[in-house]
Amino acid sequence: MIVALDSNILIYVLDDDSPFSKRALDLLKRLENTGDSVYLSTIARTEILHQPYQVSEEIGEKTKQFLSGFGFISFVSVSEDIADKAAELCAEVGAKLKNIDSIHLATALNVKATEFWTNDHELLKVKVDGISIKSLDDVS
Repeated sequence: MIVALDSNILIYVLDDDSPFSKRALDLLKRLENTGDSVYLSTIARTEILHQPYQVSEEIGEKTKQFLSGFGFISFVSVSEDIADKAAELCAEVGAKLKNIDSIHLATALNVKATEFWTNDHELLKVKVDGISIKSLDDVS
């Protein structure tokens, strides 16, 4: 199976104090154990690294090392095709889809993911043909 993730999944894994941390970690363990192909947009790296670099460069660099430790996760650069698809999604879905989220979804569609995991409650309301948008509440 091909799966794509929103940045918040990895952010929760980094934040031990988050009530979603355990579910996010359980999801990642499950994906790693099943051998599923897992993708994130490179834009997710910006979202994940933003706060650690605000704390300090050292914490930012440690977070980059943390990200590289997930060898089963691939980051996908934003191509013109992905950017174009993101624009189409924004036009189709309307104001409830933020530009950054449209890039995440367009990336997922580009890699032919069948599932997109997020914990963004607004994004969970979006319906996109060809992909199932799942919540951490769905982690069993």
